[in-house]
Amino acid sequence: MSRITVFGAAGKAASRVVTEAAARGHHVTAVARDRDRLRDLPEGVRAAVGDVTGPGTVDALAKDEIETPRHLNRRFTVGY
Repeated sequence: MSRITVFGAAGKAASRVVTEAAARGHHVTAVARDRDRLRDLPEGVRAAVGDVTGPGTVDALAKDEIETPRHLNRRFTVGY
């Protein structure tokens, strides 16, 4: 199965992504700025504290991963 890192995992939409990916057997790392908001994770999900906009956060999390993140070669738009 794939290794998936979900940033903003304490949020409404991302928490559902974490739950669904874990249920499908993926190796999931849930990332949030506040560890206290990651208390009710599905079994086997790894919790990590970080901010996707913080320097080094993505690099630090990627050091434990074997596969290259697939999103690096794709364009995407972030909307607020």
